[in-house]
Amino acid sequence: QQNANDTTYEIVRNPPVILLEQQKANEEETEPDEDVTIGEGTPQEGLAEIQVLRNAAILLIVYNRPAYMQKTLTNLQNVHGINNVTVFISQDGNDTATRKMAMRYTPHFKYIQHPRIPLLSPKQGPVAYLAQHYKWALDTLFFERGHSHVIILEDDMLVAPDFLSFFEQTAPLLDADPSLWCISSWNDNGFKKLVDDPTRLYRTSYFPGLGWMLRRELW
Repeated sequence: QQNANDTTYEIVRNPPVILLEQQKANEEETEPDEDVTIGEGTPQEGLAEIQVLRNAAILLIVYNRPAYMQKTLTNLQNVHGINNVTVFISQDGNDTATRKMAMRYTPHFKYIQHPRIPLLSPKQGPVAYLAQHYKWALDTLFFERGHSHVIILEDDMLVAPDFLSFFEQTAPLLDADPSLWCISSWNDNGFKKLVDDPTRLYRTSYFPGLGWMLRRELW
């Protein structure tokens, strides 16, 4: 969280780490179980119910990687408190395999679709398409759906079981300090051999992304 002017914040439990899914390009896609259930995993002892983020949403940005998305969605099922937030799968375009995989996780997770239409030029690059998708999805969740916080994930990430507990503990910082732009659960240097105190969070001017939360007021 913070280390500006030598100021640090501490939290009660270890922050979760977002893991990028390492997968061979030729790995065969596996089908999920026929019946997808949410929240059947045993929560870690001592984790509090999610209370601060009662109107929060998780936004999963996807395009055309159904095998990656399946692993991320299956992982999200076992996050403690997942039933207390709304999870949106937001697909850019109309890739059939991606949509089919996403629909296997509804109605537990909600599905929305962004039309993949170039707004800058017919030859615009993938970054422009991604930016259009982000803006549309965040506009939808904040302004149309009225969510107070949105936690953004992409389709190649795995999260810790206390992922939401981490954001519950840090959300008040966004209210207390308007100069904070977001809270991120990712640390590029978050390896055991490099971490001196796993309960300490730092403020940084570098945007880490990869599992981050912002408020509607900021957007």
